[in-house]
Amino acid sequence: FHSFGLITGVIEPLICGGKAVFPHLLPDTSALIKAIHNEKCTAIKGAPVIYIDLINHPERKNHDLSSLKYMLVGASTVPKDIMIKM
Repeated sequence: FHSFGLITGVIEPLICGGKAVFPHLLPDTSALIKAIHNEKCTAIKGAPVIYIDLINHPERKNHDLSSLKYMLVGASTVPKDIMIKM
């Protein structure tokens, strides 16, 4: 966790009148999917592995993730096929 994560994950939503949702202390794809569905999250951020896990998770199709409009990727390069799927 660093200044970029702090600003984009916590401070920016508060400044813009939004809400920051922390589905789990550690990366947990199932908790992330449920949080997006239940809280109607519009943006998420994470490393490519977070998105790979999200795309391939068996529970994904059972939840409405259509509220997502923005997905910020950092910490590593992103393979082209993952960007297309995102």
